[in-house]
Amino acid sequence: MKKIILIISISLLLISCATPAHIIRQRLDPWVGNDISTLILQWGAPTSVYKLPNGTGTIYKWEYASQPVNNISMINYGYMSYGYSTHTQNFCRIEWITNQFDKIESYRWEGKCKVK
Repeated sequence: MKKIILIISISLLLISCATPAHIIRQRLDPWVGNDISTLILQWGAPTSVYKLPNGTGTIYKWEYASQPVNNISMINYGYMSYGYSTHTQNFCRIEWITNQFDKIESYRWEGKCKVK
């Protein structure tokens, strides 16, 4: 029973670290239609930039990863003890797709993103 409560607690903690999808959309949507230079001035340099081969635009990518965290837990059942370890690392990738005039047309994200 203690193990189940511990697993649920860890899961809730990990879920609570990310911004909900509807909030991410709410915060990223206003950037669509703006010049990518404005975003770069606000967010800093992207992790990578990829020019589309057909010349119709560019993909700007920002990637973030937290430091890995190792959690070691011990559960005691009377005279027996069980130990286990969990490894967590939050990852977020946000990509902005621009047209040939550097105007943001769309975006996509994956991972556990925190968007302010």
